[in-house]
Amino acid sequence: MTATAPSLSIARRGRLRLVCLALALATAAAGCSSADDTATTATTAPAASSAETTASSEVVAGSLFDASSVHSIAISFDETEYDAMIETFASTGDKEWISATVVIDGVTYENVGLRLKGNSSLMSLRQTGAGAGQGPAGGPGGNVSADDPTTLPWLVRLDKFVDGQQADGRTEFVIRSNTTTSALNEAVALDLLEAAGLASQEASAVGLSINGSDERLRLVIENPNDEWDASNFDSTGILYKAESDGDYSYRGDDPEAYDEIFDQETRTDTDDLTPLIEFLDFVNNADDETFAAELSERLDVDAFARYLAFEELIDNFDDIDGPGNNSYLRFDESTGQFTVVAWDHNLAFGGLGGGGGMAPDGALPLGGDPGVRPEGVVPGGMGGGPMGGSNVLVERFEAIDEFAALKAAALADL
Repeated sequence: MTATAPSLSIARRGRLRLVCLALALATAAAGCSSADDTATTATTAPAASSAETTASSEVVAGSLFDASSVHSIAISFDETEYDAMIETFASTGDKEWISATVVIDGVTYENVGLRLKGNSSLMSLRQTGAGAGQGPAGGPGGNVSADDPTTLPWLVRLDKFVDGQQADGRTEFVIRSNTTTSALNEAVALDLLEAAGLASQEASAVGLSINGSDERLRLVIENPNDEWDASNFDSTGILYKAESDGDYSYRGDDPEAYDEIFDQETRTDTDDLTPLIEFLDFVNNADDETFAAELSERLDVDAFARYLAFEELIDNFDDIDGPGNNSYLRFDESTGQFTVVAWDHNLAFGGLGGGGGMAPDGALPLGGDPGVRPEGVVPGGMGGGPMGGSNVLVERFEAIDEFAALKAAALADL
């Protein structure tokens, strides 16, 4: 299971991203204009013009993940539908889809699926009492407010309601909420992840406008799906996403027991949790001798050791062994092995701050000093599950001398 080579050299793509983000910061006060100053702002479903093309299933726009410029995304939707979606999430936690018009670098996509994306980054929207979700509230994913939808994390799916609608061969992407003004920490982390030889996600800086608002600098990231899987791995497989409310525990052989724990993200036409359940059974229930002898048959141990070393080096508090389970498990059907795929690096390089994420201006909304961890918190020390516990796979892996040596070698190499 080897990640494919990027279209640009890693060093060049990284430098381009650093340059474009630096330029974006320089223009942020002026409305976060794109590099060529042609960003389109949509207040209602815009009509096509000579500078603005209406997309169809046959139209493919230029690459949104070309890091040589700051891109523009303008989204418009019905405010009533938006308010209903926010109310549903606040009361039930369900993330409903709404229809939106999305203009990407001047190309218009009609009837696009739009829904909230994230968990801890959205926690403030589920606060009870008057004013819930109103005004900025700090969370690990940054400051968000239902009053300002440009602060929210979004999943954009171009083909949700229009079959075949795509941009540069991609049907969906994630608009991240920021823990810092630039989101530079996550952009650099993703470049380094690829440089480390691990499956990563492409990302680019965009000026985001919603319903005619001023543009706000945001980071757009690939959402791992079938297209992403095919471009990153040479073999066929199934991708499972670990949900924040769950963990790597074994909950029996009934697939329904994992409904809120893992989601199957690829080949969703046929649900198949059997490989995942069998893996979790082994990780949790195999005796120590069997675990040490057979883990390499079930897990790409070299890639996992490198993953653990990488997350430690970039000081990512929110990795597989952090307060959530930000990861994917990929099952390779040819080898029978799983690989842990890294996801969510907006807290990399100490981005947690004082425990509540950093405001867009770098302030710490929940207290604490920049660069200082909360008392008792160490890298990788809080474990899987919301703010407590530990990840059983990490614990058992690092307890075996042979596997601990793999991690040590990966640390030295990286």
